[in-house]
Amino acid sequence: MSLIEFVRYLLLQGALPLFYDILVAIIIIFVGIIVGRMVGKVVERLLRYVSMDKVVRRGLEVPIPVEQYGGRVVAYGIYVWFVALALSGFGVTIKAALGMIVVLVMLGVFALFLHVDDLVRNVVASYRIYQGRLVKRGAGILIYREKAQVHMIGVSYVVAITRNGDRLYVPSTFVLKSLKNV
Repeated sequence: MSLIEFVRYLLLQGALPLFYDILVAIIIIFVGIIVGRMVGKVVERLLRYVSMDKVVRRGLEVPIPVEQYGGRVVAYGIYVWFVALALSGFGVTIKAALGMIVVLVMLGVFALFLHVDDLVRNVVASYRIYQGRLVKRGAGILIYREKAQVHMIGVSYVVAITRNGDRLYVPSTFVLKSLKNV
């Protein structure tokens, strides 16, 4: 077998079909992105038409952007479905592809819970700073060897402005620890 025959064999038997499969998968994913965005926008407009935010705000008394989240949930669902279809082109069954996607979503939820844990700690620290009046607006603090003036105490962070005019968003837990070390 000569080199030319070997390359021709690779292209026809090995690399070319794989290239076509990858190309089809990419096209399927792009179509899924387009369809997902369009359907998500349509759902968002439908929810806005029926004033879903106002209904939820009156019912729960909490300002949740249901219209926006509803459209995003539908769009992400379509994205997931088209990714599963693209993976099925490589011989992965739809159930296995959806199973892999569910595992990835569960990992994302786990990462979100890690973030929520950090958020809760910062909210508690901010509450302690605010209630204990440990830092007041306009007070000088030292952050990373940089002197700054407290501009605002937020829900989970403290906004400080340096001498240069830079705004620093500092987590409340860090501010609370630095106050204890002073």
